[in-house]
Amino acid sequence: MAKAAWYVPAMIRQDFIQRLVAQIDLAGLVGEYVELRKSSNTLEGLCPFHAEKSPSFKVFPEAAEGAHYHCFGCGAHGGPVEFMMQRLSRGFVETIRFLSQREGMAVEYDNRDQDEHEKKRREEEGQIRQRVAGAVRKAAGEYHKRLFAPEGANAKDELERRGVGDEVILKFSLGFAPDAWDTLTSDWAFNHTTLIEAGLAVRRASSKGCYDMFRNRIMFPIFTQRGDVVAFGGRTMATGGNSGPKYLNSPETQAYSKGTELFGLYQAREAIRAQGHVIVSEGYFDVVTPAQHGIENVVSTCGTALTEQQRDVLLKIATKITFCFDGDSAGAKATRRAAELILPFVTDDHDIRLCKMPKGQDPDSLVREKGREEFLAVLSNAPTLSQYLMDELIGSGTLESPEGKTAIAVQAIKQWRRIAAPVLGTFFRQRACEKLGIAVAEFERLVAVLNWKAVHAEVELPGCPFCPGSAQLMSDGERFAVRCGTCKCRTYAKDSQAEAIKDWTGRSGAM
Repeated sequence: MAKAAWYVPAMIRQDFIQRLVAQIDLAGLVGEYVELRKSSNTLEGLCPFHAEKSPSFKVFPEAAEGAHYHCFGCGAHGGPVEFMMQRLSRGFVETIRFLSQREGMAVEYDNRDQDEHEKKRREEEGQIRQRVAGAVRKAAGEYHKRLFAPEGANAKDELERRGVGDEVILKFSLGFAPDAWDTLTSDWAFNHTTLIEAGLAVRRASSKGCYDMFRNRIMFPIFTQRGDVVAFGGRTMATGGNSGPKYLNSPETQAYSKGTELFGLYQAREAIRAQGHVIVSEGYFDVVTPAQHGIENVVSTCGTALTEQQRDVLLKIATKITFCFDGDSAGAKATRRAAELILPFVTDDHDIRLCKMPKGQDPDSLVREKGREEFLAVLSNAPTLSQYLMDELIGSGTLESPEGKTAIAVQAIKQWRRIAAPVLGTFFRQRACEKLGIAVAEFERLVAVLNWKAVHAEVELPGCPFCPGSAQLMSDGERFAVRCGTCKCRTYAKDSQAEAIKDWTGRSGAM
């Protein structure tokens, strides 16, 4: 008998189907639905696929060509897969899954088709990425040219007013998007579809075509570490209610993912490598203005809070990182986030500093108004990561009451647990003890106490002997104790639940 020709979707491996069929006892499978009787080397019964009074359905479990069934009445024929497909009215894939579950086998998939689809998708995305990168690069050149044209005079004057000279303009490839809706979209050198894909144009909602995304803005090209322009930040030159946002950033594209790049990193890479120090700011001018005054190791998060991807880049490129965000509530919040985000990933080789800028100032304004030396002084006085975190904890509460100290101590312990660097952890603990006025041994005891968590008790616990509170079984993962949920009295730590419960029940170990 020729083997059945199945249509096998590429998602299920052919060799798996063969192993599955070989494992199935066809007689046992059919016998679950048909009453079979032995007849010579076959089994026979009434066909399950048509009505009959005399058995014409036979199973050949030991046939040389493989176990199969055949009905001499209706012609039904096949092996276990065909039998179940016809018996349960199921498709091939569903039948394979059913039989696999019955046999206790996990379906094995062949991802070749999926791999081909994924390969094609990656190729298409790669082509889009190349088109987008080409359009962005071409746009950067166009914007840069426009800055030095008559239409860019106001933008050039604004840069000069801020003290930004031609050398720095060229270094950062700064440009200008004219106050027009079609600077790029009317240029035959650009394809409209590609401009939209690159985030340089916006499709019109009420009519065909598109219009320029950036208009009347000083343009800051965002480079990758390899030197490819992938996006822009644009600072408006307009005033009044219709000027739009002060800063407008490129949307995510195939070439640009927000939060992955740091503005100015490509230009600052040599200075960062030489000094082993990177200064992290928020804005575009926070990078450009210090660079004009010889401080060339500054980068920017492009106006957003620090991301995990940016954190990872920073930790790789420098051993000293100084965060220098704006001196306002948003900047303080961004600084706190940066500290929280970087804390678990810092090693003892890193020196993390967090500036507290003068109120209302940012690196750009401080350098322009107070000078380079004033900015360097702020940087040099920036507290270390451990100092900053502890000072923030103290500032968020009070040490004047036991309750205030308790709240700060709990938060300090939570922060200490997040520190992976052993030496940093030691000095953070020491500073916390100094601020809280407790010994290191007491800090460690509190850490041990806070490690205890409520667990399920095997028996019902009697109430507290000292108050109306109910009892809780606690564990630190190794030892057990029973504690009152209200007054917090508890037994001594024991090696087993039974011992702790015995102490509580007998009241002998309650404190």
